Amino acid sequence: MKKFLLVLTLVLCTISAFAQLPYSAHFPRWIKNGSLHSDQTSGITFLRTTTAGKEFLLADDTGFLRRLIISQDTLFIIRDLVLAPGVAAYFDRFPKKDFEEIVYDRGTGDVLLSIEGNDPGFIKWVGVYKLTFAQNSPFNDTVVAVSKLVFTPQDTFLKYTASNIGFEGFAADENYFYAGLEGFQSGKDFADSTYLYVIDKHTNAIKKIISTKGLGIQTICGLCAVSNGKLLVMDRNQAKLFYITIGDSLDAHVLANMTTPPAIPQYTQFPYTQALESVTFDDEGNIYLVDDPWKSHFIPSAKIFDQLDKSTQNSFKEFIPVIYKLTFQTLMNGK
Repeated sequence: MKKFLLVLTLVLCTISAFAQLPYSAHFPRWIKNGSLHSDQTSGITFLRTTTAGKEFLLADDTGFLRRLIISQDTLFIIRDLVLAPGVAAYFDRFPKKDFEEIVYDRGTGDVLLSIEGNDPGFIKWVGVYKLTFAQNSPFNDTVVAVSKLVFTPQDTFLKYTASNIGFEGFAADENYFYAGLEGFQSGKDFADSTYLYVIDKHTNAIKKIISTKGLGIQTICGLCAVSNGKLLVMDRNQAKLFYITIGDSLDAHVLANMTTPPAIPQYTQFPYTQALESVTFDDEGNIYLVDDPWKSHFIPSAKIFDQLDKSTQNSFKEFIPVIYKLTFQTLMNGK
């Protein structure tokens, strides 16, 4: 009888956890279409909605850029972007093509890419780069030029970077760029807070460096500007999504936050070790989060893994990222 009650309790807890998941119907999902899939996705940015569906750009920290189109929440189209020979040669110089954040600046039409630096000489490579597309259109699949932005004072901007530690979060509104340092790492542990840089878009001058300690944010692994001075912040290490405001005095305040529980696609009653590293916001008030698989811990325990179908098991074995969707209202409700 005690064993039955224990099993019943576990079942009820599982049902309760499933009911409380904050995500939209049909999500989470694997970012794949047949044999095509993204890999170590660290950045996502929303472009537009067309008759084909909702269109995004993805940045993988394996050095790939991709276009993702989601139709009716269930059909995925994935295309690799083409790097012109000069652009490919430019990135081939990097010790690691550690692409992190990708941003579509609606005010200028620019696409910006944040890249972490790696040794040897990480300081030379870390930064934010402007991508120029064929026909000067981000809806074209060929990148024809790349240039590095310089923020001043440059030594201040680069002061806290390190090998494999850079600006995993980057965003733009009408007035400012926002650069979020991933965090401060000692060994395998991160500190309890990091820094958010506010940069004048017209001069590229740093206007303020905000400590996230008072905001309760430990790491910044994804940023998205919802509107002027309103930012979504993905804190990977706490598995929490924050909505913050930055006022005229450039002081930051938290408007809402929520936890982002892991859930296996089609098996949302089961958790896994997630590492959400990117966030974007579409034209209908939906938020998208993408998991950059942590390869040493991504595959769930054998007890869970053995209950999954072969396709799901293969998705884990191939380290395919997971995308989540939720409504902005869900975030505001803090659920």
